[in-house]
Amino acid sequence: MNQMDLRKAAIGPMRDLSRRCDETIILFISDGRGRTCLERIDSNHVIRNFMVVGHQYPLHKGAPGKVFLMNKSPGYVKGLLESKEYSDQEIERFNKELEQGLELGYFTSIEENFTEAYSIAAPIFDHTGNISAALAVCGPTARLTEEKEDWFGTELLQTVAKISAMLGYNAVS
Repeated sequence: MNQMDLRKAAIGPMRDLSRRCDETIILFISDGRGRTCLERIDSNHVIRNFMVVGHQYPLHKGAPGKVFLMNKSPGYVKGLLESKEYSDQEIERFNKELEQGLELGYFTSIEENFTEAYSIAAPIFDHTGNISAALAVCGPTARLTEEKEDWFGTELLQTVAKISAMLGYNAVS
């Protein structure tokens, strides 16, 4: 039922965001072990990000995975990364990326899952203030560049705020 409400709340804003950004927009949920693609609005470009609805992806790679790790304890994150054979330097870099994402309100990923793929993701909150989902703008590094990251991030943050409000989240409380 929660996923149905989430999809219903998210689909319109996802379409609007896709029109504004002209990129693929993907909604993810987490089951704790990974993240699952719940919904996708494709870009009109021939070259675009392609993730399969219903497919599970790792938490330790990609911007949406970082969303689901943002409130986890440092010990949990370290244990997850160590289980994936990350070095101490890679764990330190990952933690810095989490810190930066927390400051910005969104997380980025450049070629973590796929060559020449860029994604920017932000959390959607439910009425209790918990992370309900992650919404991502995804595309090739040729179009989603670091120079355009602020613009994409701002558009994404406006969209997740709208969806979160529809799910009953009140950012002021």
